[in-house]
Amino acid sequence: SSFTSLNTIVADVPLNEINAIAARADVLYVSPDRPVKAEMNVTTEAVGAAQLVNGTGTTKATGKGVTIAVLDSGISANHPDFARNNNSRVLTSVDFSGSSRTGDADGHGTGVAGVAAGNGAASSGSYAGVAPEANLVDVRVLDENGVGRTSNVLAALNWVIQNSGRYNIGVVNMSLGSPVRESFHTDPLGKAVELTVRAGITVVCSAGNMGRTEEVVGTNADGSPIYQLAYGAITSPANSPYVITVGATDSHSTANRSDGTVASFSSRGPTRF
Repeated sequence: SSFTSLNTIVADVPLNEINAIAARADVLYVSPDRPVKAEMNVTTEAVGAAQLVNGTGTTKATGKGVTIAVLDSGISANHPDFARNNNSRVLTSVDFSGSSRTGDADGHGTGVAGVAAGNGAASSGSYAGVAPEANLVDVRVLDENGVGRTSNVLAALNWVIQNSGRYNIGVVNMSLGSPVRESFHTDPLGKAVELTVRAGITVVCSAGNMGRTEEVVGTNADGSPIYQLAYGAITSPANSPYVITVGATDSHSTANRSDGTVASFSSRGPTRF
């Protein structure tokens, strides 16, 4: 597959041909098609739409007129939180997951979309999303187990860039990731989000859920274990400086935001590369 907007080709090649391909003058870099997986817990990750500004300088605080492309496990388009005047705000759905299942069998993508643009209709307004008037585009890249591959995401971002004008896509949300194994300068996911941003689209990524190791370093007053925090565990492509990277907070069961802290499971910087 050739993804022209990303200057990338995905191909199955014999292992013994890799060195020869990498040595070609017209090949800048070769990388394996690594797995990616869903990365979200209870957190408002998709904030990009609320930060967009229109041509007159007026902030679109509700996301009205903006479309968010959600790269995930799918969106249940008929969910009441995505309705407007008895029509779904999910403008279209495309599938790059390679799975035979349809819709959102995993449920992760629908949850992410709700955080981004749910209007709270199913909860009488109690649980509205960040941009409740935004439109959505369902770009499925993860299967029913919340797992996909780098090539799925590349195909999806290539499609988003090519169709951004058609659907007025201003934001891409990617609550997914892969462990960082190389610099964002060469990582295919890192390069892809860079080119997406250069195309004028805001990219929002989850930091990841690898914020602590399972090594117990102490005990809380209530007897619960204290785990060692893991720094430098931010996943790709959230390690790219071109994206808005969002972690998770622990509210400590209060409505007051002043006592919020980074959730123990949330990945945190500095980035590895």
